[in-house]
Amino acid sequence: MRWLVLPLILLQLLWLPTVAGATEMIRVTGRAAIEPRGQDAAERLALEDALYMAAMAGGAELNGFSMVENGILVGETVLLRPSSRILDFNIVKKTANGTYAEVEVDAYVGPAPLVMCNRQRELRLVALASHISVSQRLPAALSAVFNQAYEDVISSVALPGNIVLERRPNQTVAQARKAGSASTFDYNALMGGGGKAVAADDHALQMSWRIVPAERKGKVALQGELLLLAGTALKPVKKIQFNQSIKLLEANPIRAIEVLSRAKTSKIIETVTSGLTPQISTLLDDFSCRPLITRLAKGSGRHLHVELGQRDGLDQASLGFVEGAQNPWAVLKIVQLSNNSAILEPINMDRTAAEFDGLQVRFENGAK
Repeated sequence: MRWLVLPLILLQLLWLPTVAGATEMIRVTGRAAIEPRGQDAAERLALEDALYMAAMAGGAELNGFSMVENGILVGETVLLRPSSRILDFNIVKKTANGTYAEVEVDAYVGPAPLVMCNRQRELRLVALASHISVSQRLPAALSAVFNQAYEDVISSVALPGNIVLERRPNQTVAQARKAGSASTFDYNALMGGGGKAVAADDHALQMSWRIVPAERKGKVALQGELLLLAGTALKPVKKIQFNQSIKLLEANPIRAIEVLSRAKTSKIIETVTSGLTPQISTLLDDFSCRPLITRLAKGSGRHLHVELGQRDGLDQASLGFVEGAQNPWAVLKIVQLSNNSAILEPINMDRTAAEFDGLQVRFENGAK
């Protein structure tokens, strides 16, 4: 016995699932007969009917099968099922229409929500002093070359539009941390040359390079590390490491100084820059997208407060999603929006603000 797919192409085209990148709000009405189960049971069945229709409206999949035995068609099966999931819903009204109970709902259907990416808010990034060391087995002249290469890398990095870069080439990570922990009126700290601290909302960037002889003659290896540090305490939040093999243009290390004196340093700088700049640019591009995720704080009535607003990319149509609040997902809508904060409430009128107090909320673009 074997199963063959029916040629239901035309039928499937009529029921192709809706491809939606964001959540859809769908209003539907479910119906169920009051007799013989009574009003309460009929309302529950009508609610199930409404939710099924909402899920179907968000997209459906149709699968057809034929069962063939010894070349003879012995059976057919058609399976129709929703392709989307209901994230949350609210009962708009319940009515009795003759012998039927009707339940009208607003349902939010779609895939698991994607987190909004905020690239509007300005982010300050401080480039602290680099640490570049050249092995004693290599010509000392390479130190100046790789310091030039570092400057070229920094100036060549593609900065996203919302990142402002501040250079502090003489301030080390240790000095910046000390400046952050020292008292404003600490005379020794102020006169010690440590400079100012990195602000609590800012980030810092620091690169360390180690230049050593490579296994192959005539080449050196650049072993590097880039740290992305957060806030005044400069807590590491991201690290990338890179290894690059760089040709000195001559196989004999003794001639390295002679080779460099022929103005070939630009080739080394170009090699370093072309190898490292794309990696750093990718890191900063990811960093520039701040996910709109925060904690909810209970307000008055059904209201919940968040410290995110228009400056972060929210608008009146943005939806908040809470995972694990009794249901797999709960949907919150914005009822009041300012530049740096928003007030939300659950779309389900049966839910209270206390249920969400302290929970994490993530934002997606508004429902269609």
